[in-house]
Amino acid sequence: MRLVIIMPVFNDWEAAAELCAMIDSEFAKIAAVTVNILMIDDGSSRSPDQCFDGVRLDSVEALSVLRLRRNLGHQRAIAVALGFIQERVACDVVVVMDADGEDRPADIPKLLEHLHRSPHPVAVFAERGKRVETLTFKIFYTCYRVLHFVLTGRGIRIGNFSVLPMELK
Repeated sequence: MRLVIIMPVFNDWEAAAELCAMIDSEFAKIAAVTVNILMIDDGSSRSPDQCFDGVRLDSVEALSVLRLRRNLGHQRAIAVALGFIQERVACDVVVVMDADGEDRPADIPKLLEHLHRSPHPVAVFAERGKRVETLTFKIFYTCYRVLHFVLTGRGIRIGNFSVLPMELK
């Protein structure tokens, strides 16, 4: 299986580098997967170059950075990356995750397992557990969830952490 992991990053390259090392360690246990990581530089004012100097990747086949000219925001950066992959990258599955360490690389195989158990291609989203955020963020996120429920009739307990089979094009 050819897997591409995408992660939007805005200036926090140290956390992203640490996460890449953790992903590499996780996939050292899984032989049947070719892993590429695509970092989306969402208009960062800092360069990622020095942050990856000490990072050794043995299981990850390639690590690349898609640089956006300006900050588009988390969701739009992910959308741009998905379009880029659709047009230019041959893969079977895309994993979308945050680069800040909130999403655990050890959960990727669990998401892949759930994907493979499904009788037809589906997007698999990880359900959010407890958030580590400021009180202000929690208040506004709660308002967002209530508004989302009022408008759609559905609750929301997911983030970006997901597995998307390319069959869903």
